[in-house]
Amino acid sequence: MNEKIVLIAGKNHEINSALASHFVPQNFKIAYCIDEKDPFSYQKPENSTDLLVFRCDFASEEEIRKMKDQVLHSFGRVDYLVFTQREQLQESFLNIEEEEWDAIYQIALQDYFFLVKVFTEWMIAEKIAGKVICISNTSSIVPREKISCYASAFAAQGLLDSSLALELGAKNISVNSICINSKDQFEAYELNSIPHNQELTTFVSDENLANIILSLFSSTWNAVTGKKIIVDGGEILGDLN
Repeated sequence: MNEKIVLIAGKNHEINSALASHFVPQNFKIAYCIDEKDPFSYQKPENSTDLLVFRCDFASEEEIRKMKDQVLHSFGRVDYLVFTQREQLQESFLNIEEEEWDAIYQIALQDYFFLVKVFTEWMIAEKIAGKVICISNTSSIVPREKISCYASAFAAQGLLDSSLALELGAKNISVNSICINSKDQFEAYELNSIPHNQELTTFVSDENLANIILSLFSSTWNAVTGKKIIVDGGEILGDLN
């Protein structure tokens, strides 16, 4: 595979860091993007030119465009965008404050929307066969207590992905999402189309998740878009489309 540039962003830094460490040895260069309001500090390998960290205000389209210019100045292009979601607040529906609701929707929808908009706009102009992958979980599908805000935000993000897949597919850009599923969530499914497996591990491993994304990056998956892939233990168990 020729050298490609992967932009990694979003709030799940455990996954982001793990993906970055898996992708660099596979001949990828990484633009690791962090919201300037996020206190997370990524410790990149010393003297690494294959991975650079960028910060900007994800709530501002103008600031994202400035960051895009910095990424392009450093790497010359962006081929793939990986955005990760994360549940950080588990609270009763009745106790969620307006500020908490706004913050969750800001990250799950607005930040994601403008990152995808700015970078796919450039891909289209440069005729790049790009790929967008959003990683979240099954909160929008499996009913659980105290996740009403995330459930609704992730459901909206899933529909956004489906809509973007239709619009961007004609521009040679695919949009897919990966839902990481825990065993207790998986066993709550009432969907007969998804097999039940008592031997499921608790969560997909970093290496298996990276391999699934690498498969999506490959030309074999060029025609696949608008899919919601559920993973657990590294196995692709099914999609809901």
